[in-house]
Amino acid sequence: MKVLRDTYVSKSKTVKRVEMLRDSEFMKNFFKDCVLESIYPLLHDVNLKPYKAGNVQIEEARKEEIDNFLAKKMERKGILALLLSSEIEFSPLDMKEVAFDVIGSHCLDSTHIVVSG
Repeated sequence: MKVLRDTYVSKSKTVKRVEMLRDSEFMKNFFKDCVLESIYPLLHDVNLKPYKAGNVQIEEARKEEIDNFLAKKMERKGILALLLSSEIEFSPLDMKEVAFDVIGSHCLDSTHIVVSG
């Protein structure tokens, strides 16, 4: 959460206050950009160990990896350069995150399907 908050604060300094107050759609996109720039890459970082409550060693390793990620992001002066570099490994893209199953059982009600023949 700290990473998201820091990204939100740093990006909000570059935005005019009038835009932030009057346009809710702008704020939704602004928040989405902050999440995609900070949290999304961390979720797919291969070296970031899964969270286990109460395990101090894992929490320290996670903090170290997050700090490493932030340092490299600042060094590269942006997230895109870091994502395209080979310094940090990311898990492959899962198509289930960006695809929608249009013909799945949750989309169609079988009582309304008309089969012509």
